[in-house]
Amino acid sequence: MPWPIPYADEVGLTDQTYQAMTAHNLDEMKRALAHLQLMSQNVMVSTIQGDIYYVRNGPCADPRTGN
Repeated sequence: MPWPIPYADEVGLTDQTYQAMTAHNLDEMKRALAHLQLMSQNVMVSTIQGDIYYVRNGPCADPRTGN
């Protein structure tokens, strides 16, 4: 049985990265992060409007089902 490849089904990383890099405000950045294409990691965002935002982003397994 071959080992599963983590994130093999996640093909939107480049789209998410582009949206994050071109975001003009916090709402646009939150929409980009909502794609959940990044590996699980801490993300800090600050804007020129004075917003500071932290999220532990990325997909994670559902402990009830293991998926």
